[in-house]
Amino acid sequence: MLHLHVPPQEKLWQALLLSMGRKVRILSPESYRDRLVRTAAGFLSNHDMLMS
Repeated sequence: MLHLHVPPQEKLWQALLLSMGRKVRILSPESYRDRLVRTAAGFLSNHDMLMS
């Protein structure tokens, strides 16, 4: 388990977490989780893939 403090305006954390693939679960804050999900959904939509 990794606990990570991320400043509100930091953007690099998304790349770090996405690079870990399915091993990542964001517990809080919900806004960070939502932002990461939107980023992943945008990536998948660029490749005509759906999230399941």
